[in-house]
Amino acid sequence: MSDVLLAPKSSNYKFTPKQMAAFYFKPLLTEDGEPTGLHACKACGKTRKHMPKTGYTNLVSHVRSDHPRFEAEMEAASTAATGTLLPWEILGRDMENVTKAVEKNIGAVLPDKFGAILDEWMHGTEHYMAVYACFELNGVRPCPLLSLAPIINGPDDSLNAESHVAALAAFLPFFEVSAADGSATNRLRKPSPELGAVILRLRTSLRPKLRNETRWGSTYTMLARYFELREFISADDEELAEEMPSPAANRRLKSLLTQLADVESVSKKLQTEDLTLLDARDLLDGLMEIQPSFNNYL
Repeated sequence: MSDVLLAPKSSNYKFTPKQMAAFYFKPLLTEDGEPTGLHACKACGKTRKHMPKTGYTNLVSHVRSDHPRFEAEMEAASTAATGTLLPWEILGRDMENVTKAVEKNIGAVLPDKFGAILDEWMHGTEHYMAVYACFELNGVRPCPLLSLAPIINGPDDSLNAESHVAALAAFLPFFEVSAADGSATNRLRKPSPELGAVILRLRTSLRPKLRNETRWGSTYTMLARYFELREFISADDEELAEEMPSPAANRRLKSLLTQLADVESVSKKLQTEDLTLLDARDLLDGLMEIQPSFNNYL
């Protein structure tokens, strides 16, 4: 995130100089991992000089002269390769559309009766259940994944048969089928608090935080969690309205969250295993450009 946020915008090209340099060039390092001041073109192997804080003119001029189709090549590449980030709104919308399309396609081939294969696993304190459909189609036995979600939704829930059946009943309506244990009298048609909690978990990414997880590691984490919750808080809840920040305070908090996002992204990038010393220097230099007060600490 920081690389894109810190890059100057170009008025003549679709990609910034920093994106072009990162896409076509890689730094040449010594055996000790120290920068040599030279960068090699990934496309043709030619080397060019480049030092931090000197701009990307030397690298970009090579790209424009030796690789005139660079814009088409970068557009054909993935957003991760070009350093271009999709807005969260577009990413969330695309993910939701893909999910709905997959649900529709699976529901179209599911027969009226099919078997369910349950596979459960733990990650930390969260208990997940994967559900696969099993049926015969054109002489083969496909087993598409129908759901992968937690089945514990509250402190009083347990891993009993009722919780498993409620989890099954929660997502099957998305495929236009219902669950039954073989008896018409036991078909899951009555809503229950447990079923509602499961459906809520499938509709949103929100989940309760355990007490030992609310020892916040940073101000950014607290603010990010607040804005995640705020989207689902009803404006008609008078009790919560008294505790909620004012619109002006929300704007200030949103501005602070945006500033802290740059710091958070740099902090996480510095913890990656494949980070080079040159990358670390570029990240810290860029952070000081957008947050001049950090010059007193870095």
